[in-house]
Amino acid sequence: MHNSDKPAPYARLIRQWEEAGAALANTLSTYLELCLSVEKLSLSTQTIPREDMVSRIDRILEPGAQHNALVAQLAQSRSVLSRTRNRLTSPVYSLPEVALSKIFSHVVYDCDSVDYDGVEWQVKTFYRRLYTLLGVCTIWKDFGISMSPFWSIVPVIRESELLVSRQTVSLGLSRSNAAPLDLVIVIPGFTPRDIIQDVAKHTSRIRSIHIALDTVYKVQDITHRLTEFEELGVLSELSLCVTDLSYIERTGNDVYSLFYTENSRRLLKLTRSLTRLSLYGAHFHWHEVKFSTRLVELRLQQVVFEGTSLVHDFVQAISSAQELQYLTLVSLASFLGPEETHTRPTISLPKLQSLVLEDLYHDPLSIILNSIEPGSHKLTMYLTDKCLLNAMSTAANHLLLPVNDNELYSLLRKTQIDRLILGENDSGKLIRPSRIFYLLSVTKAIKALHLEDCVFDTGFCSLLNVRPGSDASGPTVDQFPVIQEWHLTKARIVNPDAFQELVLSHQVQTLVLEGAHDNSSNNTKEWRPLQSQDDMVEWLAQNIPDFRFEPSRNRPTGFKSRAWQRLHLEPW
Repeated sequence: MHNSDKPAPYARLIRQWEEAGAALANTLSTYLELCLSVEKLSLSTQTIPREDMVSRIDRILEPGAQHNALVAQLAQSRSVLSRTRNRLTSPVYSLPEVALSKIFSHVVYDCDSVDYDGVEWQVKTFYRRLYTLLGVCTIWKDFGISMSPFWSIVPVIRESELLVSRQTVSLGLSRSNAAPLDLVIVIPGFTPRDIIQDVAKHTSRIRSIHIALDTVYKVQDITHRLTEFEELGVLSELSLCVTDLSYIERTGNDVYSLFYTENSRRLLKLTRSLTRLSLYGAHFHWHEVKFSTRLVELRLQQVVFEGTSLVHDFVQAISSAQELQYLTLVSLASFLGPEETHTRPTISLPKLQSLVLEDLYHDPLSIILNSIEPGSHKLTMYLTDKCLLNAMSTAANHLLLPVNDNELYSLLRKTQIDRLILGENDSGKLIRPSRIFYLLSVTKAIKALHLEDCVFDTGFCSLLNVRPGSDASGPTVDQFPVIQEWHLTKARIVNPDAFQELVLSHQVQTLVLEGAHDNSSNNTKEWRPLQSQDDMVEWLAQNIPDFRFEPSRNRPTGFKSRAWQRLHLEPW
């Protein structure tokens, strides 16, 4: 470094700055006096070379010349001084790195406050927040760029209708340095193979893979490319999604498998390293899968098993995951051939904490419930009309066969359900008052009940109040359970007094309510959204320890299993 480049000592630098400022002020004052003298001369009767004077003034005033340069430099010096003052007086510019890291982590990793739909929105939110922090000042920008963990997400996603930003991917790979990578590929249509090839050079650093493509063939191609060469040594999380379910034939072998058949050995090795696995729209050849004790979370959604024997293969596969804590199964179907026979294996999952079963057809629902031994885990069951149907595959087509209600009641009678959810999509049959009554009568000690789009008239409220011993027209019913936690969405309340009596009879401790009440004085229903100042709402607030009123608005149900995948972002 040259001597002239070395920072001047503080006292000398300040003296030079102040002296230069004073000299500049004196010079500008002298210059202004001379400009006034030139003006006075131009107004006098003295003979002067007018064209020469005009030419000289034009040269000074033209863009980029003396005057404009002076104005620009003065404006720049003012900006520099203001920025310097703010940096010296504001704590934002002088925070230690420990404090900055906490600020960045708190902002970018705050996923709970994000109302997102899928991993793509989550990633975009993450980077939008990160770049907002980088824009605070140069110091924050330099700090954020230097912290490799904040660049661990490599997003191969759309930034416009058809384009994927190669610059964003390149920045993620370079700024993350040697940090573990979270690869997110969410692209409909064309798949940029050149970008995938660049990412594949870093597979030894990839700790999580999240892929959502429109066809199963594209998912197969990407997984093949990512596992073709280098080892996925630190991979612990895998989420694979086929978004266009109408595109694929839902039955058959190779069509719905997310790995090529010839990659089965690679798949077997891969699954043994996972702690989290999420599959949507297609799945694996489960008879080839053996998990290790590392797997703690498994999610399967929108999957069709060609036969119930394949459901048993799946059950046997998860039996190898002895450390499994969270199991979520959503929208599963299986086809039962007319002559198919099978045995029902029983498995033990000693570490299981949560089992969520949502929107399952009767056969897979029955197999899962009968195959997993009772334990201390919490069971959340979201029933739709599919639980009253079975799917059968014939040579000509697929058929939906109704299941006798008593088969469902018999299955639920021996099942300990902690949280029962009824309503929303495809539940028109289940939310009939008589069926809700029998469902609640045969289940054991439900702790929480979610109902959506139910009409609470006098008859329905009274039905849920009674404690019958048996009924010849239906299954034998035990004493009606006391349910102390209720979540009511799109509830339509006809008789507030009957509804209040229902609440008291169950000794409700927690109630979440959103809906409307009948505001008519005749037989024609006039629904008005409930409001916080309504008498009934105020009564509920006074008489229920944990009452939460939610104003009516167009929104999906609060049950969050709809989001098929979630990127697990954690502060470094």
